[in-house]
Amino acid sequence: MLDIGWSEMAIIALLALVVIGPKDLPKVLRTMGQFMRKARALSREFQSGLNDVMREAELDEARKAIESTRSGQLDREIRKALDPDGSVDKELRDLDTEARAATSTPPVAPAKRHPEPGQAPDAVKDAKVVKHPAGKAAPAPSAATEAALQERDAEVAEAADAGSGDRAQKTG
Repeated sequence: MLDIGWSEMAIIALLALVVIGPKDLPKVLRTMGQFMRKARALSREFQSGLNDVMREAELDEARKAIESTRSGQLDREIRKALDPDGSVDKELRDLDTEARAATSTPPVAPAKRHPEPGQAPDAVKDAKVVKHPAGKAAPAPSAATEAALQERDAEVAEAADAGSGDRAQKTG
C-alpha cells in the first residue's frame, strides 16, 4: 500500500513521541485508531452503495427483459434465436403444404353404368354402387345377374359330375 518499512515506522514513532510527548501519546493513538475505524466504515459503506447501484442496474435490465417477454415477444425472441434467417420455418410450411396436398383426395366422378345383357336400362339406375379396393367404383350385380351366375355354376358342377361318372365307367 504505502510501502513503509520498519525503519520508517520507527522514525515516525520517535517523532510523535518527541512532538506530542509521552503523556498525550496514548490519547492521540486512541483518537487515530477511532479515525481509522470511521474511515474504514465509510469505505465499506461507499463500496456497498456502489454494489447496490450495480445490482439495481442489473435488476433494471432484467426487469426490462422480463417485461418485454410478458408482452408476447417471447415466442418471437425464441424463433429469432433458433432460426435467425427463417429457413427452418419456411421448410416446415412447405412440408405442411405438401402433406395437406397429399392427404386430400380429389372428388371421384360417378362411374358410368351400362346395362348387362338382358337387363333393362332402368334397372341400372337403381343398382347399388360397390367400391373396388383399388378405389374404382363398380356397379353391384343385380338379383337377376346373381341368379344367372348361380345357374351357370350349377350347370358347370353337373357337367363335371357327369364327366367324372363317364370316366369312371370307361376305366372300370
